[in-house]
Amino acid sequence: MLVNTICLLVKGDPIESVLLARKKRGFGEGKIVAAGGTVEADETVVQAAAREIQEELSVTIELEDLERAARIEFYFPGKPEWNRVVFVYLARKWAGEPVESDEVNPQ
Repeated sequence: MLVNTICLLVKGDPIESVLLARKKRGFGEGKIVAAGGTVEADETVVQAAAREIQEELSVTIELEDLERAARIEFYFPGKPEWNRVVFVYLARKWAGEPVESDEVNPQ
């Protein structure tokens, strides 16, 4: 099963806004998504979340600023190769402003 992360950049306590993005290519193309991706063999889930945010939105998040919010398992009976577990993180602090990449367009 694939292991993925997503990270929601949030403002407010309680949360008042969440940054999402339109996916430009790959799995979920054309959909509104949270930034994230696949955990690589040489990294932890939390490291992957921070890396994916940097790659997709050009913002930096310190690992200790990622708050684990959920673990979700997705099963695709017609395409079991798509099965995945997704770890969801919240970030209330980050450095930089989110910008468009070749992967996503922040909304």
